[in-house]
Amino acid sequence: MMKNKAFRSISFISLVLVLFPFSQVVGQTQRRIARDFVKSLEQTKKVVLITEPDYIYMYNLKKDILKKFPGATKEEQDSLLWAHSDFIKQISDSTFFVHFMKGFTKELITFNLVPYINKVPMGITDPTYKVDLAQVELEEQYYPFVDTAYYNDKALVFRKDLNALDFSMWFKIHSLPQAKKDTTVLFAEYLLSDMVNDGSFFMQNNGSIVYYYKMDRLTIKKIYNYVENLGRIYAGYTFDYILNQYIQNHVTDYNKEKDYWHYDPYNKKLYTDNENRFINIKD
Repeated sequence: MMKNKAFRSISFISLVLVLFPFSQVVGQTQRRIARDFVKSLEQTKKVVLITEPDYIYMYNLKKDILKKFPGATKEEQDSLLWAHSDFIKQISDSTFFVHFMKGFTKELITFNLVPYINKVPMGITDPTYKVDLAQVELEEQYYPFVDTAYYNDKALVFRKDLNALDFSMWFKIHSLPQAKKDTTVLFAEYLLSDMVNDGSFFMQNNGSIVYYYKMDRLTIKKIYNYVENLGRIYAGYTFDYILNQYIQNHVTDYNKEKDYWHYDPYNKKLYTDNENRFINIKD
């Protein structure tokens, strides 16, 4: 009996020693493949064709104005929501795309990719990748801000609805030429809102408690500036998607839900992170 127990213990230890290095080998193999891909772009830059939609879907979800027009038809409600919007009625589709593509293309260049929008000029190498910005939606809405504190065992609560704009974008990214029909759809979303700064509760001389704060309000200029920054962020997501597709094609046991690699072109570092990426909503 003692010999059997000893044998099982030794077998278990051996199994652990075998499996642990194997997981390290897989990680190192993926890192090596990723590093080789990055280095290949330093030697031979790849052309990327980017397409954009003709228009943006824009909606005003601040429906409180409709209470003043109880008999309005659906068409009249849509017109009222548009007319009483703070932002979407001022946003130009073309200006939006100019700002987004400025950040998007500028950042792609840092990854040693050569981007062109809508078409590649004559005499340029055929594109290796196609990035289709398939759809963009903007939703104007309220974002609930809440701050709390306790005074003499009493809960103090400050609430305020902030102006906000939700950005939703759908992408399709392919290697060219496409060997098979790829129906993958990638999604990203971000909410931009007013900012409450330096908020605190104060007791006044009469004993009442008030909430003092500074408001950094959302403006059209800030929205366009942020759209450009969003372009840079999503360019990074785009490169990471291309990188991970390459790794997946060269590693048999690649797990796209766990082994997702990111590349930082400024510090030239590779690392895994499953949070900051496009969401795959359709395969």
